[in-house]
Amino acid sequence: MNRHAKSSKACAVATVLTALSLILLPGCGQDGNPKADRPTPSWPQGAIVAELSYAAGANSIPSTLAELAILGFDTVLFDARVTPPPLLRQHIETAKALQLQVAVDIGSPGDNLPDMAGDPLTLRPQGISHVDGLVLSLQSSADLDDARALQSTLQQAKSNAVLIADLGPPGARPGISLPQGIFAAVLLDDGSAGPLLPTSTRSQHPSGAQGYTEAGTLPQWRRIRHCQPAIDSRCNEDIRRLVTGFMQAAVPVTGVIDGAYWHEVYSSLIALRQSTPWLHEGQLEWYAADAQAPVLAYRLTNDKRQHILVAVNVSEGHEQLPLPSGFMAVSKVRLWTSYDPTIRELVTSKPIVLPARSAVVVIDK
Repeated sequence: MNRHAKSSKACAVATVLTALSLILLPGCGQDGNPKADRPTPSWPQGAIVAELSYAAGANSIPSTLAELAILGFDTVLFDARVTPPPLLRQHIETAKALQLQVAVDIGSPGDNLPDMAGDPLTLRPQGISHVDGLVLSLQSSADLDDARALQSTLQQAKSNAVLIADLGPPGARPGISLPQGIFAAVLLDDGSAGPLLPTSTRSQHPSGAQGYTEAGTLPQWRRIRHCQPAIDSRCNEDIRRLVTGFMQAAVPVTGVIDGAYWHEVYSSLIALRQSTPWLHEGQLEWYAADAQAPVLAYRLTNDKRQHILVAVNVSEGHEQLPLPSGFMAVSKVRLWTSYDPTIRELVTSKPIVLPARSAVVVIDK
């Protein structure tokens, strides 16, 4: 996001917060010059999503949304199945005032087809309208037929809302193929399990079959769980998936952001992602990939020989990782670490130190 967009969003945040008797952000009238960087991928591919399905209470939602906008999130995901329609409409209006994109999980598409005259975007029984995306749970080919009908309804209403397919956790994913031109993205619920790198979801339909596409070819929203860094032994898995989601094309879908640590993690990772637009264009090369080794690491290199190193210590002890050769001639690097989630610039050619169950990102300057 460029400075101008950040300034506009800050102004919107300030306006809503003032109306809610919360806080007022300074500096709304000071627009910066747009950067000359390549634009980020269009929504929903370039989304940074915060899930609010299990927010603590309705009264906290306005301040939570404002906080998410300040941290740098551009999309929020509500669950229409657990949120009363009046509250859902209020949440959507508040999010829109903050210039946030809104996606709503409506479950099975067949349960939400309109059967009455009037605004076809008023989906019973949730009563939601004018959202940017609808997340649909897919369990069978019948759900695909209902998704087609829902897309037709949206098109007739001249809605720009896109459909996002929720394929659920790995063990429960249906063996169905996704029709071309229906879904703009897929939501994968992988929890804390799975490999370091995102994997494509393979359909049972032969690759390249006419009228169908593999889920892995669509932008992926990946639900990533939170952990307790000092307590949860699986935290390194959560951290590595989170870091990978920001450093590669996969889009992280997170839960409610609570606590100072997670505020710093997300605000710094979002800033790193936005300030490094070429990171999605790099060629991936494993740097340390031995299944028995305590460190997993890979490098991204683009056609200008710019480098990003992502490393995760999966052990309970401190480890060191020498910088690859491409970094040795660089006088300055940017460094992000999960144990001190800020972006620092430093001059170094020494090995990177990784405390137990930590992750680091090194970007050549």
